[in-house]
Amino acid sequence: MPVATGCNLLKGMLLIMLLAWPFTAKAQQLAAPVYPGAVAAEHAVGGQQQTYVRVFYSHDPIAAVVAFYEQQLGPLEKLRSGQQSYQPEIRGGRLVHYRYVLHRVIPLEKAALHPELVAVEISSPQPTEEGTPAGVAMPPQLADADPRCRPPSDFFEPLLNMVVNDPARDWPDFNAACERFHHLQWSLFFPSAERDERGRTLNQAQAMIRRYHDENLPPVLAEADMEALALQMQTLAMSGRMEEAQALARQMATGTRSPGMPVGTPGTAAGIDWDDWVNLLAEIDQHAYRTRIMIHTDPATWPDRIRLRERD
Repeated sequence: MPVATGCNLLKGMLLIMLLAWPFTAKAQQLAAPVYPGAVAAEHAVGGQQQTYVRVFYSHDPIAAVVAFYEQQLGPLEKLRSGQQSYQPEIRGGRLVHYRYVLHRVIPLEKAALHPELVAVEISSPQPTEEGTPAGVAMPPQLADADPRCRPPSDFFEPLLNMVVNDPARDWPDFNAACERFHHLQWSLFFPSAERDERGRTLNQAQAMIRRYHDENLPPVLAEADMEALALQMQTLAMSGRMEEAQALARQMATGTRSPGMPVGTPGTAAGIDWDDWVNLLAEIDQHAYRTRIMIHTDPATWPDRIRLRERD
Protein backbone atom coordinates (compact mmCIF):
# COMPACT_ATOMS: atom_id res chain seq x y z
CA MET A 1 0.00 0.00 0.00
CA PRO A 2 1.45 3.43 -0.96
CA VAL A 3 2.39 5.64 1.97
CA ALA A 4 0.01 8.41 0.88
CA THR A 5 -2.90 6.00 0.67
CA GLY A 6 -2.08 4.59 4.11
CA CYS A 7 -1.91 8.06 5.62
CA ASN A 8 -5.23 9.05 4.07
CA LEU A 9 -6.83 5.88 5.41
CA LEU A 10 -5.46 6.56 8.89
CA LYS A 11 -6.68 10.17 8.77
CA GLY A 12 -10.10 8.98 7.68
CA MET A 13 -10.31 6.52 10.58
CA LEU A 14 -9.22 9.20 13.06
CA LEU A 15 -11.80 11.61 11.66
CA ILE A 16 -14.58 9.02 12.07
CA MET A 17 -13.48 8.31 15.64
CA LEU A 18 -13.37 12.02 16.51
CA LEU A 19 -16.80 12.62 15.02
CA ALA A 20 -18.28 9.63 16.81
CA TRP A 21 -16.64 10.32 20.18
CA PRO A 22 -18.99 13.09 21.41
CA PHE A 23 -22.05 11.00 20.52
CA THR A 24 -20.65 7.89 22.23
CA ALA A 25 -19.69 9.74 25.37
CA LYS A 26 -23.01 11.55 25.44
CA ALA A 27 -24.98 8.33 24.93
CA GLN A 28 -23.36 6.79 28.00
CA GLN A 29 -24.39 9.58 30.40
CA LEU A 30 -26.63 8.25 33.16
CA ALA A 31 -29.19 10.02 35.31
CA ALA A 32 -27.79 8.33 38.46
CA PRO A 33 -24.43 6.87 39.50
CA VAL A 34 -23.73 3.16 39.08
CA TYR A 35 -23.80 1.27 42.37
CA PRO A 36 -20.25 0.22 43.37
CA GLY A 37 -19.47 -3.28 42.17
CA ALA A 38 -22.64 -3.58 40.10
CA VAL A 39 -22.29 -5.41 36.78
CA ALA A 40 -23.96 -4.33 33.54
CA ALA A 41 -26.72 -6.78 32.53
CA GLU A 42 -27.20 -6.03 28.85
CA HIS A 43 -29.34 -9.13 28.36
CA ALA A 44 -31.97 -7.69 30.72
CA VAL A 45 -32.85 -4.79 28.42
CA GLY A 46 -34.59 -5.23 25.10
CA GLY A 47 -36.37 -3.35 22.36
CA GLN A 48 -36.83 0.40 22.54
CA GLN A 49 -35.90 0.36 26.23
CA GLN A 50 -32.24 -0.10 25.20
CA THR A 51 -32.30 3.51 24.01
CA TYR A 52 -32.85 5.09 27.38
CA VAL A 53 -32.03 2.68 30.23
CA ARG A 54 -29.17 0.54 31.48
CA VAL A 55 -29.60 -2.41 33.82
CA PHE A 56 -27.09 -3.54 36.42
CA TYR A 57 -27.00 -6.49 38.82
CA SER A 58 -25.54 -6.35 42.33
CA HIS A 59 -24.57 -9.11 44.76
CA ASP A 60 -25.65 -6.88 47.66
CA PRO A 61 -29.13 -7.01 49.24
CA ILE A 62 -31.65 -4.39 48.18
CA ALA A 63 -31.45 -2.50 51.50
CA ALA A 64 -27.75 -1.72 50.93
CA VAL A 65 -28.41 -0.56 47.36
CA VAL A 66 -31.32 1.69 48.40
CA ALA A 67 -29.19 3.21 51.20
CA PHE A 68 -26.46 4.06 48.68
CA TYR A 69 -28.83 5.83 46.31
CA GLU A 70 -30.57 7.72 49.09
CA GLN A 71 -27.17 8.98 50.18
CA GLN A 72 -26.32 9.99 46.61
CA LEU A 73 -29.68 11.32 45.42
CA GLY A 74 -31.74 11.99 48.52
CA PRO A 75 -34.89 10.18 49.69
CA LEU A 76 -36.37 7.86 47.09
CA GLU A 77 -40.06 7.65 46.45
CA LYS A 78 -41.36 4.15 47.07
CA LEU A 79 -43.97 3.59 44.39
CA ARG A 80 -44.85 -0.05 44.82
CA SER A 81 -44.02 -2.57 47.50
CA GLY A 82 -44.56 -6.28 47.81
CA GLN A 83 -47.58 -7.95 49.34
CA GLN A 84 -47.67 -7.47 53.11
CA SER A 85 -48.78 -11.05 53.65
CA TYR A 86 -48.57 -14.05 51.42
CA GLN A 87 -51.31 -14.32 48.84
CA PRO A 88 -51.04 -17.18 46.35
CA GLU A 89 -51.10 -16.27 42.69
CA ILE A 90 -51.37 -18.81 39.89
CA ARG A 91 -49.59 -18.26 36.59
CA GLY A 92 -49.56 -20.99 34.01
CA GLY A 93 -50.40 -23.60 36.63
CA ARG A 94 -47.43 -22.60 38.82
CA LEU A 95 -47.56 -20.86 42.16
CA VAL A 96 -45.83 -17.48 42.16
CA HIS A 97 -44.85 -15.59 45.30
CA TYR A 98 -42.35 -12.78 45.24
CA ARG A 99 -41.68 -9.20 46.25
CA TYR A 100 -41.04 -6.40 43.81
CA VAL A 101 -39.81 -3.06 45.13
CA LEU A 102 -39.59 0.00 42.91
CA HIS A 103 -38.05 3.38 43.73
CA ARG A 104 -37.74 6.55 41.69
CA VAL A 105 -36.55 10.12 42.00
CA ILE A 106 -37.50 13.15 39.93
CA PRO A 107 -34.47 15.38 39.19
CA LEU A 108 -35.90 18.84 39.82
CA GLU A 109 -33.93 20.55 37.08
CA LYS A 110 -35.50 18.25 34.46
CA ALA A 111 -38.97 17.84 35.97
CA ALA A 112 -40.52 20.60 33.83
CA LEU A 113 -39.47 18.95 30.56
CA HIS A 114 -39.67 15.32 31.66
CA PRO A 115 -42.09 14.98 34.60
CA GLU A 116 -42.13 11.21 34.13
CA LEU A 117 -38.36 10.79 34.30
CA VAL A 118 -37.20 7.86 36.39
CA ALA A 119 -33.57 8.19 37.46
CA VAL A 120 -33.18 4.81 39.14
CA GLU A 121 -35.36 1.78 39.78
CA ILE A 122 -34.24 -0.76 42.36
CA SER A 123 -35.86 -4.17 42.69
CA SER A 124 -35.25 -7.59 44.14
CA PRO A 125 -36.90 -10.93 43.29
CA GLN A 126 -36.78 -11.92 46.97
CA PRO A 127 -40.19 -13.30 48.02
CA THR A 128 -42.22 -11.41 50.57
CA GLU A 129 -42.56 -14.66 52.47
CA GLU A 130 -40.11 -17.43 51.75
CA GLY A 131 -41.05 -21.02 52.32
CA THR A 132 -43.93 -23.35 51.62
CA PRO A 133 -46.90 -21.41 50.18
CA ALA A 134 -49.97 -21.20 52.40
CA GLY A 135 -52.42 -24.02 51.80
CA VAL A 136 -49.82 -26.30 50.18
CA ALA A 137 -49.11 -29.45 52.17
CA MET A 138 -45.63 -30.95 52.26
CA PRO A 139 -44.78 -34.65 52.73
CA PRO A 140 -44.44 -35.42 56.46
CA GLN A 141 -40.84 -36.60 56.06
CA LEU A 142 -39.89 -32.99 55.19
CA ALA A 143 -41.48 -31.48 58.31
CA ASP A 144 -38.12 -30.68 59.97
CA ALA A 145 -36.60 -29.03 56.92
CA ASP A 146 -36.08 -25.26 56.89
CA PRO A 147 -39.25 -23.94 55.19
CA ARG A 148 -37.19 -21.59 52.99
CA CYS A 149 -35.62 -24.55 51.22
CA ARG A 150 -38.44 -27.09 51.43
CA PRO A 151 -40.31 -26.27 48.19
CA PRO A 152 -38.92 -28.14 45.17
CA SER A 153 -35.79 -26.53 43.73
CA ASP A 154 -32.78 -27.69 41.78
CA PHE A 155 -30.50 -26.25 44.47
CA PHE A 156 -31.77 -28.22 47.47
CA GLU A 157 -33.49 -31.28 46.02
CA PRO A 158 -30.34 -33.45 46.22
CA LEU A 159 -29.71 -32.47 49.85
CA LEU A 160 -33.35 -33.11 50.76
CA ASN A 161 -33.18 -36.56 49.24
CA MET A 162 -29.92 -37.39 51.00
CA VAL A 163 -31.34 -36.47 54.42
CA VAL A 164 -34.50 -38.53 53.80
CA ASN A 165 -32.57 -41.57 52.57
CA ASP A 166 -29.14 -41.44 54.25
CA PRO A 167 -28.98 -42.17 58.03
CA ALA A 168 -25.62 -40.38 58.16
CA ARG A 169 -27.32 -37.06 57.40
CA ASP A 170 -29.87 -35.18 59.48
CA TRP A 171 -31.91 -31.99 59.22
CA PRO A 172 -29.37 -29.78 61.06
CA ASP A 173 -26.98 -30.47 58.15
CA PHE A 174 -29.61 -29.50 55.63
CA ASN A 175 -30.78 -26.43 57.54
CA ALA A 176 -27.20 -25.15 57.84
CA ALA A 177 -26.85 -25.33 54.05
CA CYS A 178 -30.24 -23.65 53.67
CA GLU A 179 -29.23 -20.78 55.96
CA ARG A 180 -26.15 -20.20 53.84
CA PHE A 181 -27.64 -20.55 50.36
CA HIS A 182 -31.43 -20.14 50.49
CA HIS A 183 -31.21 -16.88 48.50
CA LEU A 184 -30.03 -18.82 45.44
CA GLN A 185 -33.64 -19.83 44.80
CA TRP A 186 -34.66 -16.25 43.96
CA SER A 187 -31.35 -14.72 42.87
CA LEU A 188 -30.65 -13.25 39.44
CA PHE A 189 -28.23 -15.02 37.10
CA PHE A 190 -26.69 -14.14 33.78
CA PRO A 191 -27.46 -16.40 30.80
CA SER A 192 -24.92 -19.05 29.85
CA ALA A 193 -23.94 -20.26 26.40
CA GLU A 194 -25.68 -23.61 27.03
CA ARG A 195 -29.19 -24.71 26.05
CA ASP A 196 -31.51 -27.45 27.22
CA GLU A 197 -33.12 -30.16 25.09
CA ARG A 198 -35.83 -27.71 23.95
CA GLY A 199 -33.30 -25.12 22.85
CA ARG A 200 -33.97 -22.76 25.77
CA THR A 201 -31.01 -20.80 27.13
CA LEU A 202 -29.82 -21.93 30.56
CA ASN A 203 -28.70 -19.38 33.09
CA GLN A 204 -25.33 -19.83 34.78
CA ALA A 205 -26.73 -21.70 37.77
CA GLN A 206 -28.74 -24.09 35.60
CA ALA A 207 -25.72 -24.75 33.41
CA MET A 208 -23.47 -25.49 36.38
CA ILE A 209 -26.01 -27.91 37.90
CA ARG A 210 -26.50 -29.60 34.55
CA ARG A 211 -22.76 -30.12 34.09
CA TYR A 212 -22.45 -31.59 37.59
CA HIS A 213 -25.25 -34.07 36.99
CA ASP A 214 -23.98 -35.06 33.56
CA GLU A 215 -20.48 -35.66 34.93
CA ASN A 216 -21.46 -37.50 38.12
CA LEU A 217 -24.75 -39.34 37.64
CA PRO A 218 -25.11 -42.69 35.85
CA PRO A 219 -27.48 -42.94 32.86
CA VAL A 220 -29.54 -45.76 34.43
CA LEU A 221 -31.67 -45.01 37.47
CA ALA A 222 -30.95 -47.07 40.57
CA GLU A 223 -33.60 -48.08 43.11
CA ALA A 224 -32.58 -45.18 45.36
CA ASP A 225 -33.04 -42.85 42.39
CA MET A 226 -36.55 -44.15 41.84
CA GLU A 227 -37.43 -43.55 45.49
CA ALA A 228 -36.07 -40.02 45.31
CA LEU A 229 -38.00 -39.41 42.11
CA ALA A 230 -41.20 -40.62 43.72
CA LEU A 231 -40.74 -38.18 46.62
CA GLN A 232 -39.93 -35.33 44.28
CA MET A 233 -42.92 -36.13 42.07
CA GLN A 234 -45.21 -36.17 45.13
CA THR A 235 -43.85 -32.80 46.29
CA LEU A 236 -44.28 -31.24 42.85
CA ALA A 237 -47.82 -32.53 42.54
CA MET A 238 -48.78 -31.20 45.97
CA SER A 239 -47.33 -27.82 44.97
CA GLY A 240 -49.52 -27.71 41.87
CA ARG A 241 -46.61 -28.18 39.45
CA MET A 242 -48.35 -30.97 37.55
CA GLU A 243 -46.44 -30.63 34.28
CA GLU A 244 -43.11 -31.20 36.05
CA ALA A 245 -44.57 -34.07 38.09
CA GLN A 246 -45.78 -35.74 34.90
CA ALA A 247 -42.33 -35.33 33.33
CA LEU A 248 -40.79 -37.17 36.29
CA ALA A 249 -43.43 -39.89 35.99
CA ARG A 250 -42.38 -40.43 32.37
CA GLN A 251 -38.75 -40.52 33.48
CA MET A 252 -39.53 -43.23 36.05
CA ALA A 253 -41.32 -45.25 33.38
CA THR A 254 -38.22 -45.35 31.16
CA GLY A 255 -35.80 -46.01 34.02
CA THR A 256 -33.15 -43.75 32.47
CA ARG A 257 -31.83 -40.33 33.40
CA SER A 258 -32.15 -37.40 31.01
CA PRO A 259 -29.21 -34.99 30.57
CA GLY A 260 -29.05 -32.51 33.41
CA MET A 261 -31.79 -34.26 35.32
CA PRO A 262 -31.97 -32.56 38.76
CA VAL A 263 -32.22 -35.56 41.04
CA GLY A 264 -30.07 -36.26 44.08
CA THR A 265 -29.90 -39.54 45.96
CA PRO A 266 -27.75 -40.72 48.86
CA GLY A 267 -24.23 -42.03 48.84
CA THR A 268 -22.33 -43.07 45.76
CA ALA A 269 -25.31 -44.78 44.15
CA ALA A 270 -26.09 -41.60 42.25
CA GLY A 271 -22.58 -40.18 42.28
CA ILE A 272 -23.54 -37.22 44.49
CA ASP A 273 -21.46 -36.36 47.53
CA TRP A 274 -22.85 -34.02 50.19
CA ASP A 275 -19.71 -31.89 50.48
CA ASP A 276 -19.30 -31.76 46.71
CA TRP A 277 -22.85 -30.47 46.31
CA VAL A 278 -22.38 -27.82 49.03
CA ASN A 279 -19.19 -26.74 47.26
CA LEU A 280 -21.15 -26.51 44.01
CA LEU A 281 -23.69 -24.24 45.71
CA ALA A 282 -20.79 -22.08 46.92
CA GLU A 283 -19.53 -21.79 43.34
CA ILE A 284 -23.01 -20.92 42.09
CA ASP A 285 -23.29 -18.28 44.80
CA GLN A 286 -20.42 -16.39 43.20
CA HIS A 287 -22.66 -15.87 40.14
CA ALA A 288 -25.82 -14.99 42.11
CA TYR A 289 -27.08 -11.40 42.17
CA ARG A 290 -29.69 -10.24 44.68
CA THR A 291 -30.62 -6.81 43.37
CA ARG A 292 -31.53 -5.35 39.97
CA ILE A 293 -30.80 -1.69 39.28
CA MET A 294 -32.24 0.10 36.25
CA ILE A 295 -30.80 3.56 35.54
CA HIS A 296 -32.12 5.91 32.88
CA THR A 297 -29.72 7.69 30.59
CA ASP A 298 -29.72 11.47 30.65
CA PRO A 299 -32.83 12.78 28.83
CA ALA A 300 -30.57 14.90 26.64
CA THR A 301 -29.47 11.68 24.94
CA TRP A 302 -32.98 10.39 24.23
CA PRO A 303 -34.22 10.36 20.62
CA ASP A 304 -37.19 12.64 20.04
CA ARG A 305 -39.45 9.63 19.51
CA ILE A 306 -38.88 8.34 23.05
CA ARG A 307 -41.83 9.12 25.28
CA LEU A 308 -42.05 7.23 28.53
CA ARG A 309 -45.49 6.16 29.67
CA GLU A 310 -46.86 7.54 32.88
CA ARG A 311 -46.09 5.22 35.76
CA ASP A 312 -48.29 4.04 38.54
